[in-house]
Amino acid sequence: MGFREIGGRKIFRNWSLWKVDEYIIGKFVGTSVDNFGKTNYHIEIQETNQDFDSEHHYIPTRGKNQGKKMFDKELKEGETISLNHSGSLAYKMDQVNKGEIVKIVYTGQDVLPDGHQYAGSEFHTIEVLVAEDGEGNPVEDNGEIDSFSQL
Repeated sequence: MGFREIGGRKIFRNWSLWKVDEYIIGKFVGTSVDNFGKTNYHIEIQETNQDFDSEHHYIPTRGKNQGKKMFDKELKEGETISLNHSGSLAYKMDQVNKGEIVKIVYTGQDVLPDGHQYAGSEFHTIEVLVAEDGEGNPVEDNGEIDSFSQL
């Protein structure tokens, strides 16, 4: 007999709403695949420095909500956030094991260089750090965190 995990409500927050140096710390609890076949990463929030602004909004340029005003969502401890796919996030999260504690830091945007298929296009940059104990081992669940190791 097999079992399938049932999760609670997941929050989505568009990367365009993140401010430089905003972060979340939490447990990596799993992944899902979006409508475009891209992997999204689910983090159970333990801490955040989100600068929540109920007036902060953006207007999507594509998809079912194109042209509609979308408002920021407040991130709260204990909730699970679904981090939308990003190339820099995916590369780093592939090195993280389910259950490990991570710190996800939004570091801004950069421009793809000449020679790249999408040269001149902006992309979001994200730093991923894994919590470590005093011996350099990854921390899972509620273990004691001594430091974070950058991926």
